[in-house]
Amino acid sequence: MHSTCKGKEVGDVQFVIVSQINRGLQLIESHPSLRMEIVDLNMKAGNVGLDRSDFVTANSYFSVSLSLLPEDHWNSMYTFCRSLYFSVAKAAYSSANLEKAQKALQKIIDESKCLNEKLDALHLLVTVLVERDAQEQAFTTSFEVLLQLGETIPDSFDKRDARAMVKKTSKILGDISEESMSKMKEVDKKTEYILMFYNHISGVAFFAKPAMGE
Repeated sequence: MHSTCKGKEVGDVQFVIVSQINRGLQLIESHPSLRMEIVDLNMKAGNVGLDRSDFVTANSYFSVSLSLLPEDHWNSMYTFCRSLYFSVAKAAYSSANLEKAQKALQKIIDESKCLNEKLDALHLLVTVLVERDAQEQAFTTSFEVLLQLGETIPDSFDKRDARAMVKKTSKILGDISEESMSKMKEVDKKTEYILMFYNHISGVAFFAKPAMGE
């Protein structure tokens, strides 16, 4: 069964085979070389479940993957672990298990080696924090990320400042021709993340920092 799945995308037949393999997990103690291949198969199966919005199935396969990881997995399987833990977080979030999602995301953030490698996790973390009604923490997290991305945010601004900002932004947008807009193939990733976290911070500022809107 293992050879049938190995090196292939996980489909409906492979789903059944991976499930059967998981029934005999106790046997891998005598075949340690298979452990990481089974970890990978379960991650792939979990991601298929995630894509299909079958979050119960996804969580089940991801749990098997996590249970088989070696103790030093963040050192020996760094890239794989970032991907696996993010999938775990997405499945948990979609299942309304916000605590599990937050723990998985925090692990990615703690273990990641640079800001770029943790931005997706931070983005989802802020969403989870808002869902858990942790507005202050969501604001602080967004604020700190924006600072690291080179942005500065005032502690407060009055209505005149807001009107000036709107006017300035409107002028900038008005000066952009349709031709130049059509040439913009894509927003660079840094700008994309900046916009994401500004969106977060604007959403929670009213509750976390009332002075921002005074």
